[in-house]
Amino acid sequence: MRRLTAGLACAAAAALITPTAAAAYADADRPETKQAAPQATAKNAKKSKSTTPDPVAAVGGRLAAGAGVTYRSATTVQGTVVATTSATFRLDRSGLAASDVTSRLTVKAAALGEDAGLAVKPERTIKIGDVTYLNSPLLRKNLPTDRPLVEENGPEAALLTDPLTSGRAWIETRNGPVAGALGVFGQLVNPAEPGTLKALLATTKSTRSGVVLDGAKTTVYRGTVTIGRLHKVSPWLRATLPLKSAPKAANTAIDWALYVGKDGLPRRIVTSWSPAALGLGSQKFTVDSRFTSWAANVRVKPPADDQIVRVDPRHLTTASPLGR
Repeated sequence: MRRLTAGLACAAAAALITPTAAAAYADADRPETKQAAPQATAKNAKKSKSTTPDPVAAVGGRLAAGAGVTYRSATTVQGTVVATTSATFRLDRSGLAASDVTSRLTVKAAALGEDAGLAVKPERTIKIGDVTYLNSPLLRKNLPTDRPLVEENGPEAALLTDPLTSGRAWIETRNGPVAGALGVFGQLVNPAEPGTLKALLATTKSTRSGVVLDGAKTTVYRGTVTIGRLHKVSPWLRATLPLKSAPKAANTAIDWALYVGKDGLPRRIVTSWSPAALGLGSQKFTVDSRFTSWAANVRVKPPADDQIVRVDPRHLTTASPLGR
């Protein structure tokens, strides 16, 4: 775990040596720069809310309808893209019913040390109910090979080095990391969760209407919330960043800006926070996520059974960069 954490920490620092511009994510739109019009007072912000759709109710309506949403995301450090994410969510009345997340580090492989060849490969994570499927070369390398894993397709428990399991690309486990080993480099705040939205909007400091995003007018809410506060209400965050192994992260502040369409649905969220409490460097991560579709029908399929090796969740504690 320590070896993997060190490799990922290099990715956070790699922005300082990899001059790739992040022009698509302008500084003016980031929560920490706020170069737009003067901020509204808290009193005016409340008045503005009453004339715009309620995002919590709007997202709740999509859950009730069993809809879904897709989004793409880019994470930058000092203006340089270090990671990208694309995802599809299927929703139901209970919340996030299924998800399909693909993540990639976009830094120079040389910055990642011995795990360079694995860390730069795309990582895909599918979660359906409480079952998680991970296609993660980086995570797989750090699973133990000296003791049996849970392999339900064979007569006995098998090692990852056995012929039965070595050719299978997917790891199946229960309640695994919803966005894989690289999830902490992606979006921690999931506005597809009504409880998360409610907690987020309760920390609103300013509201601005009429902001054009992709040709459509939106209302932008801005504020600051702690990871600990969101952790209490967000299944997504709990499955991405386990505070049990990083308790100091609970006090970390997230600056956020939420763009809401005329239908009340989130169109974009930009967050900025320091991963110092996780041992991933002191430079802030800025994560810009665009919601491209709130579709009526979204399907998330599991991998083929002959491509899966079933792993006891306890083994992921030593394989994950943050533990579980």
